[in-house]
Amino acid sequence: MLTIEERAEIRAQCEAATSGPWTYDGMHNEIHAYEAKNSAFLIVSELREHPGDKPVEGNPMYNADFDFIAHARQNIPAILDALEAETARADAAETRAKELSAAVTHSAGTMLDARASRDRWKARALWLLDAAKWWRGMSNDFEKLKDRFLEAYKRNKARAEALERFKAYWDALHGQGLEVANWHKNGDLEPFDNFYESAEQERGGTE
Repeated sequence: MLTIEERAEIRAQCEAATSGPWTYDGMHNEIHAYEAKNSAFLIVSELREHPGDKPVEGNPMYNADFDFIAHARQNIPAILDALEAETARADAAETRAKELSAAVTHSAGTMLDARASRDRWKARALWLLDAAKWWRGMSNDFEKLKDRFLEAYKRNKARAEALERFKAYWDALHGQGLEVANWHKNGDLEPFDNFYESAEQERGGTE
């Protein structure tokens, strides 16, 4: 491929040459150059089959050569323009490819960060799930323990209420002047209050 410097040199040669378009009439060894409307320059091209020969005039077999020379004035700048346009598109495509590559790299990094974040949240969710299971198990244990305490409370309350009724029964007899046979079993009577008060003392003192 031509370098930038080589393309610039060719373009400079084209711009230095007589302005186009150039044309060839297909009959004479002449190439015409039109610089402006109604203004023409004659460029003479002599064709010799061998060095020192007389110029060949009007030989159709050489028309293609003259035609090529005439069209080169227009074709070469057009080729340079197309080449520079393709080079510009290639440069733009390379720039875009680099941008896309950078975007892909950034996206890949973002995806890795998102995956790491997802893994962290997943680990937290699993921890919370385990904590919830543990708490559910503890709650079940607390419920069972509460039920046991409630049952024990009900039993103790029932016993306390029975004892209260038992004591109330004997409290009602105290101070009524009742006499009962004493523990000697000899037939002697003794006030019931003595037995009641002795029992209160054994319980922890009278109220």
